[in-house]
Amino acid sequence: SEITPEVMSITDAACRRLMGMEVASEFDGAPQRYILGASESAVQDAEGNTKSAWETYIGRVLALERDEDG
Repeated sequence: SEITPEVMSITDAACRRLMGMEVASEFDGAPQRYILGASESAVQDAEGNTKSAWETYIGRVLALERDEDG
């Protein structure tokens, strides 16, 4: 091949950088939702299992449970 290891390294780094930018734009491109005064059921799936932090993050929902002051 006429592509030297140095050029391949630069090309690989550029591809990794572009892929990282694409992933970041997907996460930042959609607005988050806030739920105030929610109970634990706000972060449960259809079977009643608590969603993982990753599932909640991907779903872009931030739920805050009420405290003693409301």
